[in-house]
Amino acid sequence: MKHLNQLLFLALCILLASCSKEEGCTDINATNYNPNADKSDDSCIYPPVVSEKGTFKLNFNLTSSNGQALVINQPYSDSANYTIQIEGFQFYISNLALIKTNNQEVSIKDVDLISFNTSNENNTEALAAIGDYKGIKFGIGLDSTQNASDPTTFANDHPLSLFQNTYWNWSSQYRFIMIEGRADTTIGSSANINQLLIYHTGLNSLYRETQINENFSISLNNTHQMNLTINLNKLFYGSFASIDLKTESTTHATTNYLVAEKVTENFITAIE
Repeated sequence: MKHLNQLLFLALCILLASCSKEEGCTDINATNYNPNADKSDDSCIYPPVVSEKGTFKLNFNLTSSNGQALVINQPYSDSANYTIQIEGFQFYISNLALIKTNNQEVSIKDVDLISFNTSNENNTEALAAIGDYKGIKFGIGLDSTQNASDPTTFANDHPLSLFQNTYWNWSSQYRFIMIEGRADTTIGSSANINQLLIYHTGLNSLYRETQINENFSISLNNTHQMNLTINLNKLFYGSFASIDLKTESTTHATTNYLVAEKVTENFITAIE
């Protein structure tokens, strides 16, 4: 009997001890940490994670054959001694990522439309985590998912909206590169700049990615700018293939596909 009483007393003590425990948040890192709590009730609240970021800004410029800044609607002489006047120049940049020194890719922007139609330079920018990087990677055009987007679902100021006038309704796809202008292919003449130049690329098969290797750092609340140039001479007379402005003056991707391919491949190598 005495032994039984001892067991009952011990059980009662354990029961009373368990009942006396105070429940609450027991994690010292939580904002509602309770130093008196000796039993967690899963109520811990944590402060939001604040990511330290700066800004990455990518600037694009256009140059003519002599390395001078190209101005929209102003004629220039190219390396073939043709007179060319660019009247419209737009392209999509997509899947912009920064490359860390350990080769990790950090995505910072899905898509943007670079347009020189009212200026001879344009840019895109995005917030980026602070740190050291060794380059950037981006697509020229849109990947297959982006290219299948419905432009009516975007706000007017979105790069993929119908308002941008870059969507081919007849093919339910976007144009990737849009270069328009005029040329006089009579060598040494600029009297008749009347031959139309229309280079519109698109289609999933013409999406390309490129990588720029350049060491830089992103610091807190500061902006790092990278400047890239698109050399028009390399665009028309690139390492992939030269474009004959006399006989290859237009493409809408599905028509004159080989010309669209030349424009696409040359565009990548024209970025400096």
